[in-house]
Amino acid sequence: MISVLMGGRNDSHGYNMHKRVAISINTFASLFDEPDDEILFVDCNTRDGLPTLPEALMDTLTEKARKHLRVLRIRSSLYEKYKRGSVLPISESLVKNVAIRRSNPRNQWILSTTSDNVVIPRESQCSFSSLLHGIQDGLYELPRFSVPESLWGILNRNKPEEIQENFRKWGDKFGLHNSVLMDRPDIIYDNPGDFQLFPRAHAFRIKGFDEGMIRCWHHDSNLARRLYLLNGKSHSFLDKAFCYHCDHTWEVDYLHKRELTNSDINDPGQFIFNVTTPHWTDEDDWGIPLETLEEIKLDSSLGQSILSIFSLTKNDKRAFLQEEFQSTDSFNSVLIKNSLDFSPFFLNLIIHYSKIEMIYIGFKPNEFQDFFSNFNAIRKNIVRFEKRGFMSENLNLSLIELPQKKFESEPDLFQGTSMSNEDVHRVYLVDLTNQSLNHKMNYKCQVIPVDDDNFSQYKKWIQGNLSICLIEEEKRNRKGFSPSMFIFLGLMNSWAEDFIYPRFNLVHTTFGSHVMFGNARSPEELNQKNSTLKKLYLKIKTGIQTAPKGTFFHSIKIILKKLKSH
Repeated sequence: MISVLMGGRNDSHGYNMHKRVAISINTFASLFDEPDDEILFVDCNTRDGLPTLPEALMDTLTEKARKHLRVLRIRSSLYEKYKRGSVLPISESLVKNVAIRRSNPRNQWILSTTSDNVVIPRESQCSFSSLLHGIQDGLYELPRFSVPESLWGILNRNKPEEIQENFRKWGDKFGLHNSVLMDRPDIIYDNPGDFQLFPRAHAFRIKGFDEGMIRCWHHDSNLARRLYLLNGKSHSFLDKAFCYHCDHTWEVDYLHKRELTNSDINDPGQFIFNVTTPHWTDEDDWGIPLETLEEIKLDSSLGQSILSIFSLTKNDKRAFLQEEFQSTDSFNSVLIKNSLDFSPFFLNLIIHYSKIEMIYIGFKPNEFQDFFSNFNAIRKNIVRFEKRGFMSENLNLSLIELPQKKFESEPDLFQGTSMSNEDVHRVYLVDLTNQSLNHKMNYKCQVIPVDDDNFSQYKKWIQGNLSICLIEEEKRNRKGFSPSMFIFLGLMNSWAEDFIYPRFNLVHTTFGSHVMFGNARSPEELNQKNSTLKKLYLKIKTGIQTAPKGTFFHSIKIILKKLKSH
């Protein structure tokens, strides 16, 4: 009977986003009574490596909501390809068109809304099919009535029937729907995008939303105008239902700032007042029709898949509750550990990517190749695995790069440095541990590596490989590819901190995970950092040279002179 269209991304847009989205999805689903009824949530441009917004709040959705919810994902690389120059993190028109294209053709009606809204039938125990029964084709709209954050914040998101009852009661008791803000005859109400109901066939006739609207606002008014031109009339749905909006301006987002100028907003003259035809394009490329999008079902298989991946971690030989110290006494002790024991934390970083090329740098290339082969049997997102490791366990032998291995990849998917495929995310897994290093027990009974020739050769090899990675990354950046992710195993409290921290922007993770990740610093950032350090050095040097007697810097000056003469 009906397909409800929503869009968003996992970015904490506005106050308490997860709760208000769950309220909206659960309440819409509670009004369904036909098997083909559906909610299409298009997750657009969520950062790669993160789950979609509905996945992130799956545990707060009712069983009925999960049954009727379809999640379509537009990854960042695909969004860049089809956003038509949009300056926004999400193109509302593109999101809605993707949903229209992929909506159930057995459903006669489409409702375009946002994930902040709740539709409340005037009569309780009323479903969508009963609301739509017998109405004529055309565009139907509702005014938006705001619900303050303090009110919807006290609701139980898992009880949609109670939500409907409370909104219906609060509307009367607190006067939430006392004011109906009108617009033009073709648009009827202000903020029309919160409830726009129209036949699916009409959406295809006018070719959906205008994807040429690449700035803020008025996408909904443009749609209303063009459907009005198609039908000659727009209708109110106010005799059947109310539309309540969960306000979220306690936290101000980019769409609600007063600083927005005309250059930030779609031109009303071009896209509303001067529109004279129902369709916005003669082409049939709206809604990304030729791309196959990821569709995610929020059922038990999703959790089971993640558990299966983490079950690859072998803990039968691991020492539990092993005491560790992040101190000078235990410096470099992490290098003697088995880096595969850190797998829960580095697996967590790659699960939600669509396609990955993994480059392993370290001392256990074969073990990690086997590990990720088992990972790929479940997740199937590593399209290429390259080993840059030691040929022999004996550090005194030559350090030779091993050949790469491909996982279930197309024959020519990668060429050279794999710069030909923008959908693939590059991950460098830099394993700093090395259990073959000579080691000793210090006075606190902690095992640490011996600083000998083998250790020096090992450090030199790591530094050389990372320098190559930085050169590769600079080439990729010049070609416009997204930054690679670098995952470091065994970095904290080791010799590598002094080499890696100045060259990479890393997230400060917990020491117990022994995993850090981030991106390489750009050449511009490195130059700026070096320039800042140089200025600081010159400032201190000048301060010491010109310091008057009796000051701290003058004392330093005397000490340095004595040291120089000595």
